[in-house]
Amino acid sequence: IRPSFGDQYTWVGVEDDLESDELNVYPNPSNGTVHIQVNGSLNLKSAQIELLDVSGRTVHQQSGYNSPLVLQGLKKGIYILRIDASSGVFTERIVLQ
Repeated sequence: IRPSFGDQYTWVGVEDDLESDELNVYPNPSNGTVHIQVNGSLNLKSAQIELLDVSGRTVHQQSGYNSPLVLQGLKKGIYILRIDASSGVFTERIVLQ
């Protein structure tokens, strides 16, 4: 068996539709209040926002964003924030302390 180098392989994966510089999620790590800052023309008024635990279960869900996410009732740990906007999908890892 000889190793083969070059562009022969196509990699499998899922890429976010939205660029990471279009949204800024802060503070991260957080004590329970998470802000989403929009850079550019992206509109989150009709976006579907989900917070998933590491098992993939939805622990917080809302339609639209107009104020900080209040997540104080959740356990400390790592979560995935998923924002499904009209222009694409954005995911970000969030750590709650």
